[in-house]
Amino acid sequence: MIYISHKMAEIRQIADDITIMRDGTYVGSWEVKDISDDEIVKQMVGRELTNVYPPKEDYRTDETSSEGRAPVQHSMNVPSRIVPLS
Repeated sequence: MIYISHKMAEIRQIADDITIMRDGTYVGSWEVKDISDDEIVKQMVGRELTNVYPPKEDYRTDETSSEGRAPVQHSMNVPSRIVPLS
């Protein structure tokens, strides 16, 4: 049977052997018990993933609030009384 998936838990649950292809090219075959998830991903991607989620730059300035949001500006022209529209 051929089962195509990138879900490691499913692969480990139903397969005895794994064959990895990348860009339509055969990469290799292993017994599932003999290969780690990290190694599977490395073989799938073609390189080791050392930084899956790279750190984001800190975009805040001195004028930014402590929650990471810009301060609220209170200089809007709002009428001081409500006028009926009839």
